[in-house]
Amino acid sequence: MPLCRAEIDRSFSKTIALNLLWRGRIRFQVANHPPAELEGPLAYWTYGGPRFIYGNVAGHGWHQLWVLAGGRRARRMVEGGLVPASVTPWGVPENPAQYLADFRRLIALVIHGRSESQTERAQLLEQLFYTATSGAGLQPPPRHDVEELGERIATAPLDDYDFVTEARQMGVSYPHFRRRFTEQIGRAPQAYLLDCRMRWAAANLASEAASVKATAYATGFTN
Repeated sequence: MPLCRAEIDRSFSKTIALNLLWRGRIRFQVANHPPAELEGPLAYWTYGGPRFIYGNVAGHGWHQLWVLAGGRRARRMVEGGLVPASVTPWGVPENPAQYLADFRRLIALVIHGRSESQTERAQLLEQLFYTATSGAGLQPPPRHDVEELGERIATAPLDDYDFVTEARQMGVSYPHFRRRFTEQIGRAPQAYLLDCRMRWAAANLASEAASVKATAYATGFTN
């Protein structure tokens, strides 16, 4: 079996790609990190920034499908954490046969390219990424990490919080982080932050010296 290699460099910095390795084995490397050998069925992705090098392992063939996307929606998928920046950007879908069927349907929609299917294509791509990252080497945030963040918000609710950055620092995608935060804290991150700020505002206004206007500004309300 001849060797075949692909390299994704900065020429693709504004695109994302999702691949389904259905059968076979590949050698996959992100930037200067040690390479890993991956075996199908498995989904893996690339994103703008680092260099990706991958190809089949000597003596092994590979059967895979792939899609490439760009534009504002793809950029939002990266910024929102749906396409996680990771040195292990791969995961095993829970139901590989269904994942293959959905992947083939997306490819068929792309090939036909009708404008009326544009929304369906985008939604299906997002679904495939979500399913891939749910089964990825990325693990849900450890319980103590989410609880510590909740305690930090309750203690200092007026601080600035970037939950996409918080998720990235925990090594997970934002959807993973938001779901686990909601499960463990009982509220979505932004809603919980607002609750904590309102409790702070109520306590602050109990003081006769407190200004309603200053309290409102401090909690994020401009009027």
